[in-house]
Amino acid sequence: DASYKAKLNRKAAAELNKKIKATASKYMFDFSNEKYTIVLPQTKNDFEREGEALHHCVARMGYDLKMANGQIIIAFVRMVEDPKQHYVTVEYNLDEKRIMQMHGKDNCNPNKETRAFIEKWAKKVKEVQKLEAI
Repeated sequence: DASYKAKLNRKAAAELNKKIKATASKYMFDFSNEKYTIVLPQTKNDFEREGEALHHCVARMGYDLKMANGQIIIAFVRMVEDPKQHYVTVEYNLDEKRIMQMHGKDNCNPNKETRAFIEKWAKKVKEVQKLEAI
């Protein structure tokens, strides 16, 4: 029955969102400079909006599941002056403790200044991981 399937889908989506939020909360620290800030997705819809806006695959390929399972962090780089505007998406692998990829619109590579900001954020993530391991 269609309403039963819809109910199951809503339940599965709610569970996925709960797990995404749990991973995000472990690495939720204010990270900004005068130009950029980091925002972590809280829901599957956040992945979908990011992928649509930047024309890349963050909403597909299971990145939401990987984040929900604590394998990766997906982070959204935003401009401080316009935090709702999609700018660059970052994939950080928690097991390998490194940035796997970072892409702006149409998979373009971020500029040197943005990459430097992302590298500093990744160092901070490693520090948080070390504290968690204690």
